[in-house]
Amino acid sequence: MTTTIMIFPTEAAKELKSTTVFKLLGGAMPTKGPELVKKMNAVVAFKIDGQVFTVDLKNGSGSVTEGEAGKADLTITVSDENFLQLVEGKLNSQMAFMSGKLKVGGNMGLAMKLGPILKAAGEGLPKPKL
Repeated sequence: MTTTIMIFPTEAAKELKSTTVFKLLGGAMPTKGPELVKKMNAVVAFKIDGQVFTVDLKNGSGSVTEGEAGKADLTITVSDENFLQLVEGKLNSQMAFMSGKLKVGGNMGLAMKLGPILKAAGEGLPKPKL
């Protein structure tokens, strides 16, 4: 099994707040990847404000890369801000879809399994101070 953790060097990607989320998710792949691969068995492309991040939860113990990496089974199109709200649990994915804040392409059944990915992506994010 191989784990790929990509560093995102492009300036455009650095401008997105969600880049940090994908770095954290990539860093979590050695421990969380095998479980997520079992649950999803899919390649998911996230299109966020003109950038694409591919989460491969089909091969090996999973990987996260910037850009398109092969054919995605599921494509999620969402704004940077709405993606962060999804990951932080502030925005319900079903409500986001129904209101047009989130668009889904490909296997809709896989979209229903996104919860574990979003949860894993949100772990490690700084918690807001109350």
